[in-house]
Amino acid sequence: MADYYRTSFTIEDAPELQGIALLEKISGIVRDWAELRFGEPLEDNPTGNWESGNGSTLHIDGERFEESSFWGLVLEHPDRDEYGFKWRSDFRFATRGEQIEAEVEVRRIGDNNKTPASYSNANRPNALTTLFQEFNCTSGGESLTTKARRIVNDEVDTFVNGSIFNSDRLLPLMVVSENRLGGTFVSADHLQLRLLGLAIVATYNDQTSRNVTDALGNLRLGCWDGSIRVYRPRCSQEGAPWQNPYWTWQQMNYILRQSDMDWERLLMQMGDECLNLAIHQAGPRMYVEVSSQVRRLRYERLLERLRNAESSASGNDEYKELLDYADAVMHQNDELRKEKEELSEKNAELEAQLSEKDSVIEQLNISLLYEPEDEDEDADEVPPDFDSVYETVEYAKRMEGLRFFSYAVELAKGASYFPRPSDVYDVFNALNECAQARSKGSLGKHVHEWLAEKNIDYAPHESETTMGKFGSQRTFRDDVKGVRRTMPSHIKLGGGLGESRQLRIHLIWDEDENKWLIGYIGRHLRTAQSPN
Repeated sequence: MADYYRTSFTIEDAPELQGIALLEKISGIVRDWAELRFGEPLEDNPTGNWESGNGSTLHIDGERFEESSFWGLVLEHPDRDEYGFKWRSDFRFATRGEQIEAEVEVRRIGDNNKTPASYSNANRPNALTTLFQEFNCTSGGESLTTKARRIVNDEVDTFVNGSIFNSDRLLPLMVVSENRLGGTFVSADHLQLRLLGLAIVATYNDQTSRNVTDALGNLRLGCWDGSIRVYRPRCSQEGAPWQNPYWTWQQMNYILRQSDMDWERLLMQMGDECLNLAIHQAGPRMYVEVSSQVRRLRYERLLERLRNAESSASGNDEYKELLDYADAVMHQNDELRKEKEELSEKNAELEAQLSEKDSVIEQLNISLLYEPEDEDEDADEVPPDFDSVYETVEYAKRMEGLRFFSYAVELAKGASYFPRPSDVYDVFNALNECAQARSKGSLGKHVHEWLAEKNIDYAPHESETTMGKFGSQRTFRDDVKGVRRTMPSHIKLGGGLGESRQLRIHLIWDEDENKWLIGYIGRHLRTAQSPN
């Protein structure tokens, strides 16, 4: 999205319009679009290079031979800003039979080695929208349209197994869930139009989201209550949930409120996630293969005609020498083409290996940060050195006796002011031990007494006056169960009200889950004794 856009797909149409005829219609649509951006009229079927008075340049190349045909267009036009940047749009189409393999790429290019001061959107060309509206476009067996898919309860199993867990899917699948009132954070149709060719967008209501979560078989892969999730290609039930980007309603609101990111940048970030996760088809390779094939066949036919010409039989040594030279050039061209294809394949393999290694490195970094080095269950675990409260929360998420509300996790990102994150870890570790003892019935004393022995400053309740005035500040949404939980119980870290280096953790014990539910991690909330 930002400064770059790329998609590849297959185009099919009705049986009466296939192959070369279909390609000619498609090229006409793109050529008409390019003519408007270029700013000057073109011939009906042009090929070559042009420059216009508005600073645009245009290159069109294409040819057909029997059942094979290719056609491509490269347009550069000014960005019309003070940096002198241009936008470059590349369209490549090729066919060997009925279907068309297509690739569209848009990127920002600069002059005089200038660097942009900020991101700009590399939006899809309008010609691409027209193609998706007029023709049957697919990617990895998934139909690509300008409207988001609406999933209902009867389609849950097909959606989960045929789309989310579809191993052939090449594009990310973005799900926009509705909250209990039927609202969404952003229109699913708007996102689909914006991410045309970059992602497949689907949406469903609150009840369907519950059924989808059940069918997924992994609660942490679900998407509900107005949240948005991107399921990467080759997503599986056993895969790590963090590999599938997830934004809750609270997270998106928090980003817009607390950061300098505006609505446009948030959508750009989502688009970037899709662009990074997509597995593009071999559209460019087919374009190169077909163009090489067409030109080689044309050259061979030309040589054959020359050999059969009367002059070739006249004994003209100079003419024969010219033919031999042409043969040598064609042979050399074939060798160069093969070498180029081999290098292209090696480059693609290296890029795939690099991408895979980057993913592994990212996963290992997270594992090193949040997983114990010693896998021996009987050994004492040595936690890492934490740099922030947020890191301790991410580490503690795997503790069986704790469950964090997403609101608490987001607040933890802003608690970097607290200077002793290791103390926060000690609290979580003690709570986890407490939960295990409570679930086994072996605690043997009141919770506050047990925690006090661990040097945990635990307050089991607030005053009636405080709860009467500020109880709503201590009520937090459980984004898993879809209910609000009031949490007067809290743990005190650091100084008291008004001091900058203090932290409060509000929590409640859940008898059904045998877990501590943590709904708030942040500064001291207001009390009846708070200054006005």
